Amino acid sequence: SYVIFKSPNGAIGFHCFHNSCQGKTWKDVRLLFEPNAYERREAERTERMYHSYNRHIKPPLRATQKPTDGSPVFWTAQTILDMKFPEMTFVKTGINVIDKKMRGLGKGQISVWSGLRASGKSSIVSEIGLNARDDGNNVAYFSGELYAKDFMDWMNLQAAGKGYVVETNNDGFYTTPLEVRKKIAEWLEGHFWLYNNDYGNNFREVIERFEKIITENKLDLLILDNLMALDISDLSDSKWDAQKEFVLAIKGLAQRYGIHVAFVAHPRKAMGFLRFDDIAGTADLCNAVDSAFIVHRVNRDFKRYTHEMFGWKEDNEIYEATNVIEIVKDRHSGNQDVFIPLWYEVESKRLKNEKSENIIYGWKEERNTGLTLADFTAVEEPQSEDPFA
Repeated sequence: SYVIFKSPNGAIGFHCFHNSCQGKTWKDVRLLFEPNAYERREAERTERMYHSYNRHIKPPLRATQKPTDGSPVFWTAQTILDMKFPEMTFVKTGINVIDKKMRGLGKGQISVWSGLRASGKSSIVSEIGLNARDDGNNVAYFSGELYAKDFMDWMNLQAAGKGYVVETNNDGFYTTPLEVRKKIAEWLEGHFWLYNNDYGNNFREVIERFEKIITENKLDLLILDNLMALDISDLSDSKWDAQKEFVLAIKGLAQRYGIHVAFVAHPRKAMGFLRFDDIAGTADLCNAVDSAFIVHRVNRDFKRYTHEMFGWKEDNEIYEATNVIEIVKDRHSGNQDVFIPLWYEVESKRLKNEKSENIIYGWKEERNTGLTLADFTAVEEPQSEDPFA
């Protein structure tokens, strides 16, 4: 037996005296009589939210505009043939295989970088910025999870190189002498900008500020590390739609100003051998990017998974590396499943193309003078914990 009752405030409830019905709710009772009641209610709620959202949401970051150059609605083969396309330009990454196979990071394009924790993804994008600057490009960063000092401690080590750092009292930690840091700062000045996190992480506001840097300083490369550190909640009520709006917004930014935008996205899962579909976000995010990279650390799991998936033998040369960059998508050249071995250098925090590689960046005014660490005053400072773990 059971009883259905109505409270003075109008709420409807029920109570059943059968032991088997313990834990049942009004929802369960209603579904006995109206099987589609809550599906209908959810559909109505979604429809109301959709219309409310479309009435009040801010204008989208991308705008549909009619061309002002008199171009037709539909192209023909002849009109396309007569078009004058600007020459494609690229930002060199300093990663030899990427620069050879992909010519670098294309301007007007966007890329996503992912990897498990401590795989080296943030170290890679930091180093790419240095290599881009050394090749004459202007670079800006959003590093939402790091203080400015922590960011520069790491970048200074990479810019200095093994021969220009000193070991601290903490085993395995190194620092860069003050005189070296000064020279690196002079070299970066006018070509490097790091967003001040004190101004907040609202995506719309962050991008507006970067647009000013882009236009005033002719930026070539913008690196956003990482997607999770940006507040994109006001782009949509839906997390997935917000990510879609995010990626379309930065794609529009890249195309509008002819720069490359690279962003870091954490994977959806914390363990296992990452594949393209594991990168956090909707399918729209992965579809919209021009290129995608996954950074792996070469450990027992990496060896086991690649052996199972690709049939690699135990003596595969790539297992001698410490880290690997995998090209998982390259829209324009079709590169896929390309694994690039890199070697991590503890002293400089660099990920090198070869064990013997020793890049001399432009802060050293005359690159072949034979200047050594002894020529600088070593000022030892406490080294921050690894910010790119």
